Parts: sequence; C-alpha cells; structure tokens
Amino acid sequence: MNYKIYSALTGLSVWLMATLAFRWWGPLFFLVENKLLMLSFYAFTIPLIFLICQIVFSRLSLSNCKRATSALALAIPGMLADVISISFHDLVFPGLNLAQVSNLGAWVLWAYVLVLISPFLLKAKED
Repeated sequence: MNYKIYSALTGLSVWLMATLAFRWWGPLFFLVENKLLMLSFYAFTIPLIFLICQIVFSRLSLSNCKRATSALALAIPGMLADVISISFHDLVFPGLNLAQVSNLGAWVLWAYVLVLISPFLLKAKED
C-alpha cells in the first residue's frame, strides 16, 4: 500500500478512536477546573503522538523526506474531520460544555502540532 494512503488511513483511524472516546468519556478528560490534570493530559499526549508517528514511520521504513509527507497525511484527514466535529460539537460531543469544547479545540491543535513536528524530531537512522 502507498505510504501516503496508509498514513492517511492511520490518521483517520486515530481521529475516529479519539472522537468516539471524547464523545463517550469527554467530561472525564476535560476537567477544566483541575489545571494539574489538564497539564498532565497535554503532557501525556506528547509520547503518545510520537509513538504513533514512530510506529508509522518505522513500519513503512520512511526516509526523513517521506516522513514529512507522511506526517501531513496523518494529520490532514483528522484536521478536516475536526472542522466538522467541533463546529457541530453539540451533536458530536453532547456531554461537553462550552469550556470543555474550548479545551478540546486547544488540545486538538496541540495534538496536530505534535504530529506535524514529529518528522523533524524523530529522524530516520542514517545508513
């Protein structure tokens, strides 16, 4: 399978799993009054995103240049889907109040930034 398609399908799968998790258990993740918990959630996202990206990059044996393209393919489908899901948050995330949706939007941006910088931080091994 083409690495761009594989990356896009992986990104869409991760988006779907995260969206379903936040739909069902979102209020447990976004306890906005608890700043330490929110910071911990953001911090936990760093190794999780880098692990997902490293698995994709390694499984496909991508060069550094192709890793950047793969990261774009990982991020773009979810970014487009989040435009819709966050715009219609009252239907997609009915358990979240506006403060929680705001934090969800910020977290989503954080996660996509991590995906997009991952090829620059997770370099392929030189032969």
